[in-house]
Amino acid sequence: MKHAEQTIHNPNKTALTLLVISVLLIGAAAPAQVDSISLDDFETPDESWTYVGGQEFPGAKGSLQWDASNARSGNKSLKLHADFTGGGAYVGLWKVLPGPKDRDITDIRFWVKTQGVRALGLRILDDSGQCHQKKNVPLKNTDQWQQLILPIRELIGDEH
Repeated sequence: MKHAEQTIHNPNKTALTLLVISVLLIGAAAPAQVDSISLDDFETPDESWTYVGGQEFPGAKGSLQWDASNARSGNKSLKLHADFTGGGAYVGLWKVLPGPKDRDITDIRFWVKTQGVRALGLRILDDSGQCHQKKNVPLKNTDQWQQLILPIRELIGDEH
């Protein structure tokens, strides 16, 4: 897995917020052993996270910033803000991930807190350069922190 992107789509054309903390890759190092690779705890700003504005569908506005006012644990989270009042289809965040060579990655796990978001999309670019896309990953109908556990086998194969 080389890249990961999360997107917010909004057919209702309103402002939305997504907060993310603690991104982990979970894998099996050996048949009976499970380990995790922490990709970010969002405690220190990391310029490798970038904002994606959905430029091919003009009109959406948004931003990506570290937020010290809203953290589940620790002191910070990463905040993605989206405003679709001017049009557009999606915004997102993108990061080039370290290549976990020789590991069988089984899950991506992270915590999110949203306002007005009930589903998100995810894109994964694998080591062969193939892009896998999963739309409408459901979120609980809550404005509290929730953990997403996304099995890789469910993220690949739909669109690529």
